[in-house]
Amino acid sequence: MLKVTLYARPSGSRKPLKVKNINKIYPHATAFVLRYTLDGVRRTETIANVNNVKLAHSAARAKEAALFANDLKGLEAWKVRYGVERTPAPKAEPKPKTSAPAVLTLSAAVSQYAQDIRLKSNATQAVYNQTLGEFLKCIGDKPLSIIIKNDLLNYQAWLNEQGKI
Repeated sequence: MLKVTLYARPSGSRKPLKVKNINKIYPHATAFVLRYTLDGVRRTETIANVNNVKLAHSAARAKEAALFANDLKGLEAWKVRYGVERTPAPKAEPKPKTSAPAVLTLSAAVSQYAQDIRLKSNATQAVYNQTLGEFLKCIGDKPLSIIIKNDLLNYQAWLNEQGKI
């Protein structure tokens, strides 16, 4: 059985909400949308020139009756009266091609982190910078994405050799 369902789409929203109560008052600039399936194709139509839910409900029932009776004249009259705008399906925008992302190295990350901790006390900054500097000296300057657990274990062994643990 063919059923035309009425939805309300508040201004600024792309998601229509099903109208369950035709006595509800909707804000100004609310668009009313019809959804139905015809010949296996789901269709969505925005009703133009309708500013309240009762008129939109009447338009939905008229559309349903014309579709059910397969009344072409009734459908044309409906289109003229309600000035239907076809709601296009949203198109996926292609992602702009960008060059390969810059690789963040350990030394660059340490420099950024030094800027992030500048509001901490001087003693805290000194300890953090010393620790990160030692880590950098131990494993070398390499991209952050390739630092693995083994690098941390090597750093721990290096600290043991230095007598710092």
